[in-house]
Amino acid sequence: MRLICLLVLCCLFLGCQSKDVQEVPVTSVIGDSLLLDSTVDSVATEKQDGTLTAVGPPKDVKQQLPSELEVVLDQTHGMWQLPLVQDQSLSRFTQDQQGPYFLQTDLDKDQRVDYAVQITDGKTATVLALMRPKQEGQAWQEKVLASKPMLTVADTLYSPFTLSLPQESRDSTRVTKGLSGILLQEGKQTSLFYRQNRKWHQKTLPAGIK
Repeated sequence: MRLICLLVLCCLFLGCQSKDVQEVPVTSVIGDSLLLDSTVDSVATEKQDGTLTAVGPPKDVKQQLPSELEVVLDQTHGMWQLPLVQDQSLSRFTQDQQGPYFLQTDLDKDQRVDYAVQITDGKTATVLALMRPKQEGQAWQEKVLASKPMLTVADTLYSPFTLSLPQESRDSTRVTKGLSGILLQEGKQTSLFYRQNRKWHQKTLPAGIK
């Protein structure tokens, strides 16, 4: 009889120990899970309310290009880059003015958006006019408007060009007479490139036109 009682007591003691071991880690895991969920929610809220959003213009000017223009350049010009433009050239542009790297405009007057852009292979700066194809799946029509070696200033390579729109020029009414196209400035010389009767034309503008 005494032996039976000892066995019963041992079984009860082992049962209590097993229950205690099982309950402790479950409580710890639940606590950690709640803490992790709270942290994730906090991060998600920060991203949604904009507190983690960078302020100011992108450091990589390529981010300013429309995605379809990047795709066309990737397909046709491989390892292209946007060239650097000197600060004095950049300072001429206001926030609402297009340029100096690329332009969106209607070059062939078909009521659709075309592009002008300057790119570099690291040694040469090239200005391209890219006209949208008439039908889906066709290749973009490309015209090289200018190409010159990059300028070296204080061991840094810069493009000799800046691009702008004639309709945004303060002298556009007097000089361009309503022609749409691309203003390309190189040093003190500014040229207007425009399409008329399915052909490209170049017109050198008087000094001082920007």
